[in-house]
Amino acid sequence: MAGALDHPVAVATCIACGARSRAGECPEGCADVAIDLVDLAALEAVEEHAGALRERVEALRGVLAAAGEAPDDEAWRRVREAAARALHRDVPEPPEVEVVPAWGCPSCGRVDAPQPCLGVCIRRPVLMVDAARVAAAREESERLAERDGVLTAVVRMLATVRPRPGQEARTREALRERAREALAPPPDASRDD
Repeated sequence: MAGALDHPVAVATCIACGARSRAGECPEGCADVAIDLVDLAALEAVEEHAGALRERVEALRGVLAAAGEAPDDEAWRRVREAAARALHRDVPEPPEVEVVPAWGCPSCGRVDAPQPCLGVCIRRPVLMVDAARVAAAREESERLAERDGVLTAVVRMLATVRPRPGQEARTREALRERAREALAPPPDASRDD
């Protein structure tokens, strides 16, 4: 619904059957189009998931950047501690999102998503948005999750690999090289992480 759901709108939602409606009427008649809606709370949960992933990816990048600059044993100890902290950053599970197929008018914002009535209609206003906004946030989450996987693998090595005696310099250089590779822009560098 171009224009009508550029922002959250209150849609009356039956707590029993789940029917959704929003009043509206165009002077020359409505032009109904198929729309997909989601609760604003679901969009916020998806955005929260993406935000937590973004913060974790930035923390992992910081660890990898520090690994590339760690000159001595004390600096490596700090990198390993930071690696352990970054790996323990909590990211909530991606939420389930119910998409509500409906009909609506882009001009007046009318929404109609009927359901078989259970005979007990109690309607409460629920803020809803266009499902396309959730799809965009999910795409960002998926992209960040891919990046998180690449970075996590290398940061886990930094946190857990112990060099053999006499091999400290060789091990550090190998880890530095892995860190540089992980920090390189992904193949589709037109996207921001």
